[in-house]
Amino acid sequence: MNQFHPHTPAASTDNPIALLRACHVKIADHTALLERVRQHIEQNGVDAAAREAIEKIIRYFVQAAPLHHQDEEQDLFPLLEAAAKAEDNEEVLDALEFLREDHGKLETRWQAMLTQLQAILATQSGNIDAAAARQFVSAYQRHIEAENTLILPYAQTCLDQATLNTIGQAMKARRTAA
Repeated sequence: MNQFHPHTPAASTDNPIALLRACHVKIADHTALLERVRQHIEQNGVDAAAREAIEKIIRYFVQAAPLHHQDEEQDLFPLLEAAAKAEDNEEVLDALEFLREDHGKLETRWQAMLTQLQAILATQSGNIDAAAARQFVSAYQRHIEAENTLILPYAQTCLDQATLNTIGQAMKARRTAA
């Protein structure tokens, strides 16, 4: 195992809330990896370990992260919004609105980061912009915290097992198609 590759717990679509939490762990792992590789490049240049780490980051945020956002926006958030409206739960409704908007902002930050990372791979030189990396990492940290502290606990209390099973099946189908 390379110095940049932390261990991440596994989860399955049989428990979609656990899978979403596991995705959050993976996102945190990959944003932390971005910071570590940024520091590594400053000290050691763009060596094989840095290139491997950059490729791993790109793979995750191009393939897995969009699936996670789709899981939330297509399957989870609409159900939570309906429940929150029925309960007149403004806190959850506000959080869902923030998270939906934030997905777009995170994608914009990712595209800027992707451009940098691809240029580094192409030229095998350069540095990752420290301020942009910090902004990317902190934006994802805020996003994950909002989901983990309010949205996912709310989902566990207001969605029944049959609904969770349906969400899990949609998540599984999305990953099978990808």
